[in-house]
This record gives sequence, C-alpha cells and structure tokens, in this order.
Amino acid sequence: MRASGLAVGILASNKAQLSELNRLVLGAGHHVAARLEQASTPISALPRADVWLLQLGPDADSAQQLVSDLDDAGIAVIVADEEVPPTLADLSANQLPEAQRLERARRLAVKLAQFVKPNTGAGRRAKYVWVLAASTGGPEAVAGFLNAMGEPPSGVALIYAQHIDPNGMEHLRRMLGQFSGWHLPDLQSSQRIREKSIYVASPEFTLDILQPGLIVPSTAPWGGRYTPSINQVIAKVARVYGSKGGAIIFSGMGDDGAQGCQLLHHLGGQVWAQHFASCAIDSMPQSAAQLGCVQWTGTPQQLASHFVSFHLTAGTHPAPVATLETLPEPPAMLDRP
Repeated sequence: MRASGLAVGILASNKAQLSELNRLVLGAGHHVAARLEQASTPISALPRADVWLLQLGPDADSAQQLVSDLDDAGIAVIVADEEVPPTLADLSANQLPEAQRLERARRLAVKLAQFVKPNTGAGRRAKYVWVLAASTGGPEAVAGFLNAMGEPPSGVALIYAQHIDPNGMEHLRRMLGQFSGWHLPDLQSSQRIREKSIYVASPEFTLDILQPGLIVPSTAPWGGRYTPSINQVIAKVARVYGSKGGAIIFSGMGDDGAQGCQLLHHLGGQVWAQHFASCAIDSMPQSAAQLGCVQWTGTPQQLASHFVSFHLTAGTHPAPVATLETLPEPPAMLDRP
C-alpha cells in the first residue's frame, strides 16, 4: 500500500463505468493500479492491487460468483453501487444531480476506508447475515436460541435488533457475551461484517449496510415509532444480501419487522418466526406471518436446531412458505413448564 492511499484495481462492464469509477477512486484520495473491461481475466492473472472495485452489469448471479471467487482467493473486493452510470450519455450533469454524485463518492470513500484501516475482528467476511428481531420477551428467547445453537455456523453473522432503552444496552451485551464462539464487535465505527459475530443495533443511532458487506453506524436517529427500527434493519440486509440474508422474528409487541420481512422474502431471503405459543407476546411473529412471508416457525430451541441444519447445506433446500393454518405446532413436551 502506498502512503498516499490504496492501489485500487477497477473492473467494469464498459468504458463509461471505468471512467466514472476512476474519477471516484481518485476523488477519494487513492490511485488506480489497473483498469480492466469485462470479467474475462482469470483471477490468478489479475494485476496486484490492495483492493479490486467491481461494476459488472445486470447479471447478478455471475457478479456474485466473481465476488465469491475473489473473496475465497483472499483478494479484497468492493462492489460499486448499482447507480454508477451504465453509459457515457448518462454522465451528463443534467442526468446526474450534484447531490447524487456527492453521495456516490461518499459511499465509495467509506468502503475504501475500511481497507486503509482494516478491522481487526476475528473471522472471515460473512457470506450469510441474519437479523434477530425482538421486543418484549425477546432477550430470553434469543438467549435460548443462542444457547441451544452451541458453536456458531461458519460464514454466518447476526445483527440483533432489540427494542430497548439505551440504558439497557450494557446488560444486553453482557447477556450476549456469555455465549462462547460469538464475537461482539463494538459498533462505534464502520467495519466489515465478519462471520461468527453478533452486531447489536443501538436504539440511539441508525446503521447502514453497504456492499461488500460493511456495517456503518450513523449519527442520525431512527425514524418512526420503534428504536431501533427492525423494519429498517431487515430492509438494509435484504437489499445487500438478498437470498443470503435472513430474519428470525422473536417475541414482541407490535408489528415492527413485518414489512422488512416482506421485502426480504421477495428478494429470496429466509424469514422464520418464534412459534406463537412459546412467545411472551406473539404480536411481532403474528404480524410477519399474516403477510405470508414466514417460512418456518418453532420454539427458540427448535429454531436453533433448524438454523444449524440449514447452514450445513448452505441454504440449498429452503422450506416452503407457511400460512397461518400450516405453521407447525411445537412438540407437546416443549409446551410443558
């Protein structure tokens, strides 16, 4: 790495995107080590760079495969925002307002900054990110889920969004700290989302989830009635992780999370819920189920077992969507006090 910044390789679908990405990299204070059009160059033959910046067009599957291949090879990679212009004509000032250009530059600068000061947290980049969502009765249910799971599955990170007063955060983190195998990163700064980590959403400030798997705290407060906003957290995960995202709705009052689950389900992610009979208050799981997007339910212990089994096959056999009439009852032995 040079003292002046990162050496960034750029790989894009066309010359217009290469030109725009080049401008953004230079504007962020880094330099361009290589510029390649299309993805035909073998990974082993890529020029040396601190990080590769990709903009690979509309084929999401092939782009995701390339990102996975680079990550598996230990090559740092960033996926550019989708709004990078596809053609030279789209680069005109009339079609790209200054505010949009500045926001795009800011987001890329945040992503690149993670590679200047790498996060020291243990573990590889998480390939699967799940939101654990809860309100009243949630901490007990989540504790039961984590305790029953035992060793965390490889490649998985959790974001825990719990309706809570800021004064209760220290107690919540102490509770989570008792489960061995999970790391509890401090969300005071931007960082990569790492496997076997639990990120606790603060009720005091919002979070952004950015490609290529960054979690970025903000000074802005949560909008809406609930803090943190579970709908917002799930929606942010859904937009970045799609079919590799998931949410489990635990005990809670109200309907926060239901709309976010609907988006996550639409984008191919998994939506599970704590079985109503095992909840202290079942309003949150019920609200998600009523939208038809819950694919599996169970007690916290059953959810943990299913979670581990699901990730042993890397989610290759998703369960069918359940209706309110077909949601399974927990075994009778689990209903006894």
